[in-house]
Amino acid sequence: MNWYRRTLGLCLSFNLLTATPLVLAQPALAQLPNLDNQPTLVREGYALFEKGWIDPALEKFLQAVQQYPDSVPAQLGLARSYFKLGQDANAFAAFRRLTVLEPTNIEALKTLGLLGSYRPEWRSVGIEALTTLLEQPGYGQNGEVRSQRALLLFYEGRLGEAVADYDIALEQTPTLATQVGAAQVFAYGGRSAQSVELFERYVSTGQTLKIYEAQAYSFALRQEGQAGTAIDVLQPFLNANGDVAEQAQLKAELATSYAANRQYERGLALLDTIEGQPLVVARALRGMSFYTDAPEVRRRAIAAYESILTSSSLTVGTAREAADALSVYPGSQATTLATYQQLAAQYPDDLGTTVSPNIGPGTAAAPIGCHVA
Repeated sequence: MNWYRRTLGLCLSFNLLTATPLVLAQPALAQLPNLDNQPTLVREGYALFEKGWIDPALEKFLQAVQQYPDSVPAQLGLARSYFKLGQDANAFAAFRRLTVLEPTNIEALKTLGLLGSYRPEWRSVGIEALTTLLEQPGYGQNGEVRSQRALLLFYEGRLGEAVADYDIALEQTPTLATQVGAAQVFAYGGRSAQSVELFERYVSTGQTLKIYEAQAYSFALRQEGQAGTAIDVLQPFLNANGDVAEQAQLKAELATSYAANRQYERGLALLDTIEGQPLVVARALRGMSFYTDAPEVRRRAIAAYESILTSSSLTVGTAREAADALSVYPGSQATTLATYQQLAAQYPDDLGTTVSPNIGPGTAAAPIGCHVA
């Protein structure tokens, strides 16, 4: 039961995590590399860069890397220029190229760790860069770097590793950003008591919680049996802005807390106000069913996931999640079995779609975990 609640919380919060503030400070770009014996193009590029003329500097560096492809200062200037101009994709590619030329370049490793938070497909590179950075002299116990890697690991669903990084970061002199980041990860990583403690400490300093931080705090409180307080934490954010997706996630979390507080009717009424977010609603109903045996909650949860399985935009990940969710409800195993069999036929090499032939009506299917589309 506790495992289900933790993984459900992770599922519900994934969209919120993209808004988590970055902990790693933006690398300083002011320090010039050693330009002794560097070609004229490279020196001219840095001279323009230092004056703030980034576009012409970029042109110089583009010419320089073509003529001198193995020049670290030229590649660094190119990467810095792209980054300064906000051309994230080009900056990412340029800094990756820089790590080929100089694998332990500190600025490149830091910046790749930062950029790893910008796009899901960059996370693994960011984690790898920060791992290399932590292996460099003087960085092994760097709390800032540990915190940033922990966030990327969390985004990737690698909760155990994220928690371990935050444990080390908190042993230093953690910043407030590190503390609130750890509080969020601990909330969903099975350390709810410590999460609540960190959130309380953070708020006691006069800090105001962001909406996604409040949701993690609420989740941790609920895990600690403090459903009433969890509701109090979330209510001030209800309808506080016009972000439809953000409000849908908030209402889903609040509805689950209502169910935990024996107020499932209020939770259902709140879910009725969510429009165009069927998966969010289904996940919330699934979460509510862990706290109440009310037939209406169970019925609506089953109907919500069965409806999702008929969607024309259904993804493999969502189909797996729906089958996983339905497998715990008596009477829904036929749908679960049919979904698993269809996935197994379409993706025979995917072990996650393998299903025992003994699974059928009246037999609970083995959960396959949290899958976010």
